[in-house]
Parts: sequence; structure tokens; C-alpha cells
Amino acid sequence: MFFEKVTPITALALTLLAVSLNVKAASLAQEYDQAIEGIQAGDYQNAAIHFKNVVQLDPSNAKAWLLLGESLSQTNDLEGARRAYANALKLEPNGRVAARVNEQLAKLSGSIFRDCPTCPTMVVISAGSFEMGEPFKKHTVTFSQPFAIGKFEVTQAQWKAFMGSNPSIFSNCGDNCPVENVSWNDAQEFIRVLNAKTGKQYRLPSEAEWEAACRGGETLQYCGSNDAQSVSWYDVDSTRPVGQKQANAFGLYDMSGNVWEWVEDGWHNDYVGAPSDGTAWQGSDSRHVIRGGSWLFDQWIINAANRQWSIPSDRFGTLGFRLARTLP
Repeated sequence: MFFEKVTPITALALTLLAVSLNVKAASLAQEYDQAIEGIQAGDYQNAAIHFKNVVQLDPSNAKAWLLLGESLSQTNDLEGARRAYANALKLEPNGRVAARVNEQLAKLSGSIFRDCPTCPTMVVISAGSFEMGEPFKKHTVTFSQPFAIGKFEVTQAQWKAFMGSNPSIFSNCGDNCPVENVSWNDAQEFIRVLNAKTGKQYRLPSEAEWEAACRGGETLQYCGSNDAQSVSWYDVDSTRPVGQKQANAFGLYDMSGNVWEWVEDGWHNDYVGAPSDGTAWQGSDSRHVIRGGSWLFDQWIINAANRQWSIPSDRFGTLGFRLARTLP
């Protein structure tokens, strides 16, 4: 049997390799521990930074890619989250990691579903944080659970399908136009009927949910753009069919303009004392918040942060709504 002699140079190389591997293993363990600490502290930005380092050191770690995706989704980096999830699935197409990835993808902002043929199409908005309000009056809102919101404003066809009538002043606009001339009370009755027929938990969005959905993870003047014309109908003579303008980053249409949209919250003059978890905030009187502006108003009214109020029995051709839905 022939035994190759190990030269001093070879021995040194093996020693250096062993040292390098030990250093890499220690660095990997440290990055992983710091990433987990970030998740436990709710600091998903920091967790994502460390998980990126983990997958650079160990690109075959499917679980690390999964956790990177979850961290990125919490910071509203949805494209980054999708890429991380795709890498996790490529490494482990079956098993526990794959099951978790598919579960998270179903909750990721932009996923769509519809509970029945005549039900509104709903878009999933993932859990996470955003800055709500005007640039100098912002406050942080954090959603602990994903929710769904209507891809479009509730249409005349959908209202007729569940309520059997059409209250709209602009009924000649057609079935695909938003239902309007509906009060906050009317919207609640529609929701009651819809929930009874579907067994689901539809509702009006909270004001925080509405604005988070409008902004689409971006900081823009209008819901989806800094160019009002590209995303909204405003300063025109009536409503227009939904979905004709550009969608925002979450795939939502007409959140600026077309019709004002009722939300669940009561009116407050500012956000002092507002819930930080995104739930609806009850008011001290009967007024309720409306968001988004409408076809009747100038473009300064339809900006992403503007808010107005109306009383719950008001019915105008400028007033409509879109639905939210609690997810399991």
C-alpha cells in the first residue's frame, strides 16, 4: 500500500482550512443568534440584516431563507420576502419548511381570493408596521396579524346581488361602477347580509388598515403614485368604472378618488391617543371617518393622508366603501 507523505506545506494548509471552517461556523452561529434575538424583540429590520448574513455564509440553509422571508415581510419588503421564500422552496420543496413557506405566501401582501362568485375580490395585506399620517404628524402602527381588503370599491353589481336594489345616483354608470349614495349604516347592513350568506367576517376597514393599504408599503402623495391622474378619478362629472386607473403596489384600485370610502372609525381631530395596533378607534360623537376623496373634489383632497368625516346616516353620490375581512 502506498502512503503519500504529508508535507509541511500541506499540513499548514489543512490547519488553515480547519481554522477557517471554525471561524465560519462561529460567525454563522453568532449571526443566527442575533437574527433570532431580533425576531424575539420585534426588531425585524435588524433580524433581516443578520439573516442575510446567515444565508450568505450558508446559502443551502432553507430554514434561514424562510426566516429571512418572514422578517422582510414584516418590514414591508415584499419583493425581498418573495425571493427569500422562493429560495427556501427551491432548497426544500417538501416538508415542514415548504409548508411554512406556502402558509406565509398565502398571507403575503398582494395575494388575492374571493369567497363566492358575487363576493368582492380581496387582497391580503401582511402583518407589519408603517408610518401613518402627514410627514410631520406621523405615528407608527403595527399590525400583528394580516388582514384582507377589497381590490376595488364595492360595485353596484355586488350591492344588487346581496341587497336586491341599487341606491346609486349614478346607476347609469353601470354594474362595474362603485355603489354610492350609501350611508355608514347602509354599509353595515350590507356587511351583515354578506356575512350571513358567506359565514365570513367582513367589515369596514379601520382607518389605519385603510391607509396602510392605500400606501402599499411606499411613501407617495396619492395611493400608488405621486401623479394623481395615473391612479384616480377626481374633478370630473360623476363616478367611473372601478379598476380603470393604475393600481398601487398592493394591486388595489381607486383608493384615491372615485368615491369617498367609509371606514369603521369614529372621528377624531388628530391621532393623539390613537391605537397603535391598527384597530378601529371609536369616536366621542356620531361622526365617522371617510377616506380617499371622490370624483367631485380637487386633487389636494385625494392625497393619501387626507381625512374627513360624515355622519352615519349621510347618503351622497360621493359616498361609497370598500370591505375589509378578518383572516383566520
